[in-house]
Amino acid sequence: MSEQASLDFGGTGDGNVGQHENFDEATVPEIQGLSYVPDFLSSAEQKRTLETIDRSGWMDDLERAVQHYGWRYDYRSRVVTADMHIGPLPDWLNDIAQRLLSVTDSFDRVPDQAIVNNYEPGQGIAMHVDRHCFGDTVATVSLGDTWQMDFRPLGGDRSATVHMALAPGSALILSGDARNLWLHGIAKRRRERCQQGGWRPRMRRVSVTFRTTVPQRVRGEDDRNFPN
Repeated sequence: MSEQASLDFGGTGDGNVGQHENFDEATVPEIQGLSYVPDFLSSAEQKRTLETIDRSGWMDDLERAVQHYGWRYDYRSRVVTADMHIGPLPDWLNDIAQRLLSVTDSFDRVPDQAIVNNYEPGQGIAMHVDRHCFGDTVATVSLGDTWQMDFRPLGGDRSATVHMALAPGSALILSGDARNLWLHGIAKRRRERCQQGGWRPRMRRVSVTFRTTVPQRVRGEDDRNFPN
């Protein structure tokens, strides 16, 4: 994970549309603190980012493959401590982090930690709230296929779940209630809902999640529903 070349992110995307859906019609849940930028990365930027990711090494700590940058996250202890610092984000990730700071106006500083998740058909991630060893804002940039993310208020039952399709090149930003009071996750399945109805086979999805770190915060009584 030593790739350092800048990917020259000079714009805010070219409004590219994914191959399966019309994302101009995608529904964004009305959750305080949730914002969505559908064309955050252009098609060319997405391609270069995926190529850089695939030249880097993958960790197999989980069912899905992951890469950690900036700070390592321990999935067993579920904390970030001072000795988990890897180093500055490589240039290609720092370029995206800098843009997130300037375009979204949600972070209080440039994100210093990124986790890349590789999702193959049949994989997903449990409903969760990002742990409090990370800061008040979380941003996820989606690459590859379009998969649906589910959102549910803490303590709510399944009937309160709302859904959102995350387009390739989009950025999803969670702060406020969306960050702290709502669970989010991706169901494990091999098919994906279509915006216009029906189902289609899932293809590979890659996400890059950016966060600021709050090292050495330890687990407490409020750590239910914080799996990762």
